[in-house]
Amino acid sequence: MPGLYTAPHSATPATPAAGFSTHYPKSDDLWYYIDDNGNERLLLASTNTAIAANRVPYASATAGIFTSSANLTFDGNLLTLSGTAGLTITGATAGDYKLQAINTSATGLGMYLEVASNSDSQNILFFRSNAGATTRLTLGAGGSMALTGTLTVSGICALGGGALSSSTVLSLQAGTTGASSLRIPHGSAPTSPVDGDVWSTTTTLNFRLNGVTKSITMA
Repeated sequence: MPGLYTAPHSATPATPAAGFSTHYPKSDDLWYYIDDNGNERLLLASTNTAIAANRVPYASATAGIFTSSANLTFDGNLLTLSGTAGLTITGATAGDYKLQAINTSATGLGMYLEVASNSDSQNILFFRSNAGATTRLTLGAGGSMALTGTLTVSGICALGGGALSSSTVLSLQAGTTGASSLRIPHGSAPTSPVDGDVWSTTTTLNFRLNGVTKSITMA
């Protein structure tokens, strides 16, 4: 029949003459070609069914076969990974992984997430914006965590094992023989304290109340 081409399975043939390439099927039922430099390559094929609109094709578990998933789509503007699919970013060396989301408009802010390692082999998450703002989260051994930057918490918050309660904004863990609930290191009084400020010096514990600084002096 016109348009049909049948060829037996073949091992990799000899390198063809200059200016030619050889095409052939192998025992895995896939087609290959070898160029005049001796490079063997696979002629990729798609699935038997058409790939749905906006789906991103990718190689399936069978070499040379394209497939797609509703969980991975691109509409020309937005790449979407949905469902239970996960995203893994692997760098060439440890401590060089970046996920970037950049808005190039004059007023838009882009940001990227970078995972790095410091001299103590701690993992560090960097959140940076085009405006230059940086937040650094250091993850140390034993689940320790250090935040460099500004943290805003909306709603109620419990720290150190404190119990969440709708009747208080901040709940701290009860003190133990090994640790206090709260520590306010000695320092200097703020130049312009506002109501609610609390600070300590080497001689007093101070707080600002109704426009007046009150001090607790220890005998």
